[in-house]
Amino acid sequence: MSHLCRGFGISRKTGYKIFERNKDHGLEALSDRSRRPVRYANQQSAQIEGPIVGLKGDKPHWGARKIRELLVRRLDGDVRVPAKSALSA
Repeated sequence: MSHLCRGFGISRKTGYKIFERNKDHGLEALSDRSRRPVRYANQQSAQIEGPIVGLKGDKPHWGARKIRELLVRRLDGDVRVPAKSALSA
């Protein structure tokens, strides 16, 4: 294994990982995998994201505090409105 890994310029740890992946799942498991996360921890729900983007598009000069207050009044407790720091990004 050391000789093979040296020949391909990879570490033995990576070599064993590739070997195990091939043994368990075949050649198709050796193709490149996406590193994209499955989910984003701080992403807003579509129910709140749409109105925020719409307001920012309609009123680009409005700040986060004004947008948040309008959303709080408009949604009236149906959806949890994010903090103004989340709206200013």
